[in-house]
Amino acid sequence: MKNMKKIILTLAITAISNGANAELKALDDSTMSQMTGQAGLTIEINNANISIGEIAYKDGGYIFMGETGLGGAGLAQTKNGQAVTHGMMLDNIKLTVDVAGDASDSAALQSAWGLNKLNNPNLIASVNNQGTHGETAVSIKDGDLVVGIDAIDQSELIDFGAYTDRVSLGASTLQAGDGASNSGTTLMSDVVISGYVGPIDIVIDGSSNNLNINSYLEVTNGKATMDFIGTSFDFKIHNRRGNDVLVYDNSATGESVSFFHAQMDIGANPSINKGLMVNITDASGDMDLTNITFGSTPTIGDVYITDLSLQANLDIYGH
Repeated sequence: MKNMKKIILTLAITAISNGANAELKALDDSTMSQMTGQAGLTIEINNANISIGEIAYKDGGYIFMGETGLGGAGLAQTKNGQAVTHGMMLDNIKLTVDVAGDASDSAALQSAWGLNKLNNPNLIASVNNQGTHGETAVSIKDGDLVVGIDAIDQSELIDFGAYTDRVSLGASTLQAGDGASNSGTTLMSDVVISGYVGPIDIVIDGSSNNLNINSYLEVTNGKATMDFIGTSFDFKIHNRRGNDVLVYDNSATGESVSFFHAQMDIGANPSINKGLMVNITDASGDMDLTNITFGSTPTIGDVYITDLSLQANLDIYGH
């Protein structure tokens, strides 16, 4: 368990190295205490972008993921040929890392959880908000590792843009790096998404090896082509309709954001040797699939999914 905590802490500090450009600012414990009522490590991330030429997964043959990028929403807008209204870089991200101590420290950590971290005085919960949004509070105990992602400047949302040009298959005779010119069937191409990242909390239990991830996200614009079945579509992921609604309006800018919620537990599966257990306790919100086409034909219409709610236990292991 101690080794796992060290690995997570190292990853948190180096997450945007290796193919990324960024500006980071670490705050000392005194400043952290004034800001949050507790000591800990804070990393501020600005002007970060990630670019990857290829990712190759080899089983017998290969799955290749081609050129891939992650940055600000402006990156996706540029890829889509849209007017650029956001920056090209990931910024305004605050990463906090804490190891919980005694009961008083645990209470302080638990107080800044989930939607309670939305601290922007201009960001007002919509009067139409209703439902529970599926969030389950995690009891933080002495020795637990707590990692949080939030906005540095609460008056601004964290926007993101991401793309990958293709996901394709390849024969076992290929090598890593061959995907651009030698891969076979293209499963998916021209995937571009942009949106907003809400509060994210990661807790690793100090005694049970369980990792809990609680996250909020909105995809405001997305598109993808599934080449092997000849279809393309645009998509959005949010929570603006139905019996469960989660919308915040910015009184200063007139913008609104609506978060899809996902929460899960991840850990070793005690019943399967070296297996991984993923317990999805909630994935809930709304999805819009629009401008659906097959082949070269005009759009066949739109599909709207309201109040999607998913819970599932997954056992993942090799065969």
